[in-house]
Amino acid sequence: MNIQETISIQFGILTAKDKKIAQEILQNPQKFAQTNVQEAALALHSSPASLVRFAQKLGYRGFPEFRSAIFNYTQETLAKDKEEKAPTLMQGVLSSYLSALSRLKEIDFEEKLQEVAKMMHEKSQVKALGIGNSALPAQQLVYSLYTQNTFMEALETETKIYFLRRVLTSEHLLIIYSASGIDGYYREVFQDARQKGATTVLVTMNEETRGNQLADYSFVLPAGEIHLSKTGQISHVDNRLIFFAFSEILASYYQAVQQELGQ
Repeated sequence: MNIQETISIQFGILTAKDKKIAQEILQNPQKFAQTNVQEAALALHSSPASLVRFAQKLGYRGFPEFRSAIFNYTQETLAKDKEEKAPTLMQGVLSSYLSALSRLKEIDFEEKLQEVAKMMHEKSQVKALGIGNSALPAQQLVYSLYTQNTFMEALETETKIYFLRRVLTSEHLLIIYSASGIDGYYREVFQDARQKGATTVLVTMNEETRGNQLADYSFVLPAGEIHLSKTGQISHVDNRLIFFAFSEILASYYQAVQQELGQ
């Protein structure tokens, strides 16, 4: 995963200052590919400590690993023809969406989708979980199922999820949306679910998250892309659109299971 993809996945938790740093780095990665943290901080009008925190927020252990990722990114971008970029911001945004959806189309989720859809039919307690920016995708799955006369609950706060953890049973199926994967909080959810026999499904955009090993089923979706306009302005194609598309896909598989079983 290159640095542009990493920034895209974590974009929802970045501050305005973080986004400014990301924009300047992506606009001129060669400038920062071989600098030390003091030089980079000076060029970015930041402090070394702030830059290290920014790198760690993206999931890097420190500035040296972050700088290495920038260097690798420069090698990738040098191989691309900059003239191939969309001539307008509108076309660039739409191209980014189409690219993400095209990559999603190429992933073979068939067997897992069928298994999860079947469990959605069999389990009496199916919940969609999502916090922060991932709350709307969890709710989208609920809305997608409304059209099929099926109701399930979306839990979008830590308080609701805390109380769910206390009543988990083998009848629970937890469908968890998290662009970046899991943190300490979700790790405890997975542990509780495993102890109590509940089934977990992780829908993420981070192929490196440990949640892919902890969940019973894991779907790694392509992230929306960071787009740079001609003027170097950074814009982010919202990851939630890809989540929404996946929710519609999963709901369609659930509908197929219902029809197959004559429900």
